[in-house]
Amino acid sequence: MAAGLVLGVLVALVGCLLGLVRTADPGQRQLWSAVRARQAVTVLATVAGHPEALPQNQGQDDGATGQGVPPRGTRELLDESPCAHGCRFAARLQRIGSGDARRILDLAVDVQCQRVCTALRYGQEAELMLRLKERDGRPGSLSATVVAKPRLLAAPSLFEAVVSRLRQRFLRSSRAVAGDPGALLDGMVLGDRSRASPASAAVMTTTGLTHLTAVSGANCSVVFASVVLLLRGVRVSRPVVMLLSLLSLAAFGALVGPDSSVLRAVVMSAAGLVVMMGGHRGRGLPLLCVSASGLLLAEPWLAWDLGFALSVAATAGILVSAQGLAQWLGRWMPYAMALGLSIPLAANLACAPLLVLIQPQLTPYSMLANALTAPLVAPVTLLGTAALPLTLVPGPLGGLLIGWAGLATQGIWTIAQVVSGLPGALVDWPPGVLGLITMAVFGACQVGSLWLLAHPRTVVGFYRRAHALLRDGPRRSTSEAGRVQT
Repeated sequence: MAAGLVLGVLVALVGCLLGLVRTADPGQRQLWSAVRARQAVTVLATVAGHPEALPQNQGQDDGATGQGVPPRGTRELLDESPCAHGCRFAARLQRIGSGDARRILDLAVDVQCQRVCTALRYGQEAELMLRLKERDGRPGSLSATVVAKPRLLAAPSLFEAVVSRLRQRFLRSSRAVAGDPGALLDGMVLGDRSRASPASAAVMTTTGLTHLTAVSGANCSVVFASVVLLLRGVRVSRPVVMLLSLLSLAAFGALVGPDSSVLRAVVMSAAGLVVMMGGHRGRGLPLLCVSASGLLLAEPWLAWDLGFALSVAATAGILVSAQGLAQWLGRWMPYAMALGLSIPLAANLACAPLLVLIQPQLTPYSMLANALTAPLVAPVTLLGTAALPLTLVPGPLGGLLIGWAGLATQGIWTIAQVVSGLPGALVDWPPGVLGLITMAVFGACQVGSLWLLAHPRTVVGFYRRAHALLRDGPRRSTSEAGRVQT
C-alpha cells in the first residue's frame, strides 16, 4: 500500500510538471492566444490519423473555403482520395508560425477540411492554415478547420503508404455491402464512420451498441487472441508468440488509425491479454494502472476525455468480475458461452455511471443487445481483417470474405433494430453528478442481485438465522444456527 501511494504521488507530480512545462511553452501560449482570438494560424503538422470522408449531410464548417460537400455517387467509388469531397482527420501539430519565427508544438487536434485537402494522405507532413476552437468546452481539446490549401512538405513512408492503400481498397470493396450494415462493417473493421447515418447512430445508442460502430478493445482482443492461437497451434515458443502477437496488434492499430481511441484499445488490450497469457492472472489490474498512467503522462489532456475513462472502466470491470461471472453462468450453460456473456455484462456494469454523463438516459436492454451480438463480433473482425490484404489481389476471395462479414453485420443491425423497438428501450435519467451517483447505486444493486443468485446457500442460511433470531431470541437462534451449519 505504501509503495502504491508513493508511486501514485510521483506520477501525479510528474503529470503536474509536464502540464506546467506545456503551459509555459511559448508555442502553446501563441496557439491558445489564437484560439481565444479566433484567428487563423499557420502550423506544421503530421496527418496522424487516416482521413475519413465527411458524411454526405454535413455542411461546411465556418471558415472553410470552397463549396459544400456534394452528394456521393459512382465517382467517389473510383476516387482513391478520401478527401476528394471533404474529410476529417487527426493531426499532430509540431510547429506554429512561419519562417524563422516558428515555435515548437506537440499537440493533437481534430481537423476538418473541404475540397482543398484532396491531396492529403495518412503520414504526410504539411503546412496548414487552421482556425482552431475548443471542442465541447473541454480544456485542451481542440478542433480545427483548414482555411487555405495545404502545402505538402514530406510524403508518407512506404509503410504508411501501404497502410493507406489497404484502407482505401477495403472501403471501396465494402461498398458491395449496402446500407447501414455496410456502414457498420466499415466501422468495426477500420473505425471509419463516413457512411453512418444519424438514424443508425440513434439506433446503436438506444441499444448500447455504440462501441461497435468503431474499433474498440474487443476488436483488438479478437485479433490478438487469433494470432496467439495460430502461433501456439504450430508450436511456437512463448516469447516468440508474445513478440509476434504484440507486433500484429501494433500493425492493426496503425491500420485502423493511431488516434486516441485506438491507442487506448491497443495499449489496454495488450496490457490485459499479455498478462493473461503470461499466467499471472493477479497482475492484470496493476498493469492496467501502469498503462493508463503512461498514456496520461504522454497525453495529459486525456484526463478530460470521457472515452478514455470508459475504456479504463470497461477493462477494469472485465479484469475484476468477468471470470467470476463466467464461472457462475457456466453452471447453466457451456463455459465458452458463459464467458462470451460475462465480458459485455462486466463492461456494461462498469461503464454505466460514466455513460450517463454523456447521455442522461438508461438503456435497459443494452446487456441483452450486447449478449446477442457478442457471437457476431469476432466473425466480422476476423473476416474483415483477413480480407484487407486480399483486396489487393485479383480474384473473388477478398470480396467473398467481405460478403460473409457483411452477413454478420446484417445480423448485428437486425438485432439492434429489434431491440431498439422494444417498449421502454430508452428511459430518461437524471443528468450530471446526480445521474452518475444514482446509476452507480443502481449498478451496485444489480451486482448484489447477481451475488445473491450465485450464493443461494448463503442466502438461505442468513434467512434461517434471521428467522430464528426474531422468533426465539439471541440464545436459541445461536444454537439453531449451529445446528443448521452442522
